[in-house]
Amino acid sequence: CPSLPPPRGPHFASPLPMGCGHSRNRGGPNLPRPVHRAQVPGGPAPPPHYVMDKPKLTSGGGSFKASKSSFGRKASSRRFTVVQQGAPGPPDPVSGESRGGSLRPDDVALSLSASRKQSASGKLERAPSGPVSNLGILQLASASMVGLDPTKAKKKNQDAFLGSACFTDSDTGLFMVCDGHGGYGELCSEFVVNALPRALHTRIRGKTGNALDSAVKSCFLDVNAQLDVQRHIDATLSGSTCCAVLLTPKEIITANVGDSRCIAAYKVALPNGSTQFQARALTRDHKPDLPEEKARIIAKGGRVAPWEASELDHIFRIWLRDEDTPGIAMSRSFGDQVAASVGVIAEPEIQHFLRTPDLAFLLVASDGVWEFMDDQEVVNFIISEMHHGRRSFHEAVDSVVAESNERWLHNEGVVDDITVFGLVFDSVL
Repeated sequence: CPSLPPPRGPHFASPLPMGCGHSRNRGGPNLPRPVHRAQVPGGPAPPPHYVMDKPKLTSGGGSFKASKSSFGRKASSRRFTVVQQGAPGPPDPVSGESRGGSLRPDDVALSLSASRKQSASGKLERAPSGPVSNLGILQLASASMVGLDPTKAKKKNQDAFLGSACFTDSDTGLFMVCDGHGGYGELCSEFVVNALPRALHTRIRGKTGNALDSAVKSCFLDVNAQLDVQRHIDATLSGSTCCAVLLTPKEIITANVGDSRCIAAYKVALPNGSTQFQARALTRDHKPDLPEEKARIIAKGGRVAPWEASELDHIFRIWLRDEDTPGIAMSRSFGDQVAASVGVIAEPEIQHFLRTPDLAFLLVASDGVWEFMDDQEVVNFIISEMHHGRRSFHEAVDSVVAESNERWLHNEGVVDDITVFGLVFDSVL
């Protein structure tokens, strides 16, 4: 493999500009840059303040742009998408079937299942077009904010996310966050968030236990193989994480590749009658210095070490044996063909957790959140915003994004893309 310079980005070895201003804004959940929301079929409707004003249809057939938001500021680049019949598009990367030209990655769940509607009384009713989720989700919140790089006039959001509370049926939900990196990172994450749900929808129906795990694993690996042969995506030094959560009435099943993360918050009753909320990680970040990950990389001829060219960078990265490339800071990823040659894999780590009555909420987020906030700190932050700041769960999730943004600015001078999905199961919140 020819010698290649380390690509730029938070996941790669790269000099980070320092010294940008840090401004604390705790007056409200207003975010400094435009935010995208997820539409979640089968899930509860978000409160009015959380969604944009009615968007206007553009000539694209399925892409919406909104000129205003009731979120608190104007935005010119926010978009919503819907499933509409359009001109035939390219064949699906997994099934090979033709799909409508209006479909975008965050439409996928909409095309796979139906949603429910909210009556005038506020109760959720069955929509005539499909099932209602039986997953006990009381609230859904999502936010995806593009990062900030002072060296670029306009940065693309390389995160992609998707949610469906009625994925294969009323008893199965899918929620996933993908974090792209490298020069073609946004194309990699969009490909994964498009292709993986289609593959899962076909193969996991009716499966449980080991059969389900095997089907999920094969979907991840097959989608990675498809990504490698896409002519319009150069995955040589680009790729994506994927943190996927399959939710059933009895189980939480996580399938993770990379360093996006899923955590749960559980209620703990104290002797004095008060309640605490305890964080529990449901996935593991795939870092190169984990013993089993490092052993695989070394066995494949790679190196695991910090970036010698930067005295400030103490992050363990993956390199070719005799070349300082690619410098990726995760041991599992979609794409990343150079890193894959020395043991970086797209095989997911799958874990099963029984749902218990003390489950309060779930969060799925890209590492833009976890870089400077640990699991318990994020849970405490949300509870504090809700109980002391008198904010809704949706506003508290927005506040996590805003706080993560401020910490990136304060610590690095740049900001990674930040994406959070939140699901509430406890009626007290």
